[in-house]
Amino acid sequence: MAIARRLAAYAVRALIVAAAAAPALSGADAALIHYYDFATPGAVFDEVGTSNGLLLGGATVSGNALHLDGSSAYVQFADQLVPTGNATYSVLVRASGTPNPGTFTEIVSQGASGTGFYIGTRPGGEMRATDYFLSTGFTFPSGVHDYLFSSGPGGSRFYVDNLLVVNSPTQAAITSSGTATRFGRQFDIYAEYFAGDVSSVRVFDSVEVPAAVPEPAAWSLLIAGFAAVGAALRRRAARVLGVN
Repeated sequence: MAIARRLAAYAVRALIVAAAAAPALSGADAALIHYYDFATPGAVFDEVGTSNGLLLGGATVSGNALHLDGSSAYVQFADQLVPTGNATYSVLVRASGTPNPGTFTEIVSQGASGTGFYIGTRPGGEMRATDYFLSTGFTFPSGVHDYLFSSGPGGSRFYVDNLLVVNSPTQAAITSSGTATRFGRQFDIYAEYFAGDVSSVRVFDSVEVPAAVPEPAAWSLLIAGFAAVGAALRRRAARVLGVN
């Protein structure tokens, strides 16, 4: 049994090491084109690119978060941060807010109605992601969560933390016309203010997926470890019973 326990410990340790070595998102370092961590009070600085935001309507930044009141506060950019046309892109937002708002709300938006980009909610709290996925069947949760939307020629995916909410072959191509990117409000002519806190926004020029789900190599290590444990236990039982 001592051998079995050691093997089990090795398997768990291998899984932990493999998971710890994995980045938060696959390929994220090379593909990150805009990053906002709200680390500077009273400002919205792009830590990777050069597109800084303007606080409007009472929006504030403090305690490493953007604070939005749901009635007038938002951040306006001079540029469209999300790649447009048939480009590949991903947007990852970490936010918390009202779980069941009584109106439309947008955490981040860009473009114009019809082929616009946004991550937000419908009245009642159901999440929606871009004009291509107006209903996802997933209710906006309480607490702080990661919201990741990725799209490219292979289709579109929307994740809440590690949960795959939308998996579609449709590419969500975003219009290059309309409003520049906003945090906390929909593109014109709509308002749809978001009430809550945003602690980070990342924009990529690639399709990203959560890496917290064990990669195939990690699963292989885990399966191999459990197989070794099972074999050791069977040998132990055979010796006890006097079976060859």
